Amino acid sequence: MSYREYCNRIEFLKELIKHEKTGPSECLCVKLGVSRRCLFNYLYDLRCEGYQIAFSKCRKTYYFVK
Repeated sequence: MSYREYCNRIEFLKELIKHEKTGPSECLCVKLGVSRRCLFNYLYDLRCEGYQIAFSKCRKTYYFVK
C-alpha cells in the first residue's frame, strides 16, 4: 500500500467517525477494504495523533470523544 492510499483511508475513516457512520468493526473493515487487524492499527495511529475515539454499543458506531 502506498502512503497516499494510507492517507486517503485515514481521512475516510476520520470522516466516518466524525459523522458516526462507521458501524461495528466488521462493517467498517468492508467500507475501508482492509482487514480487522489493519483497522485496529489505523485506530491506534489516530489515537497516537491525539484523537480520542470510543465505540458506542447502543448506536453501534465509533465516535470522537469531545
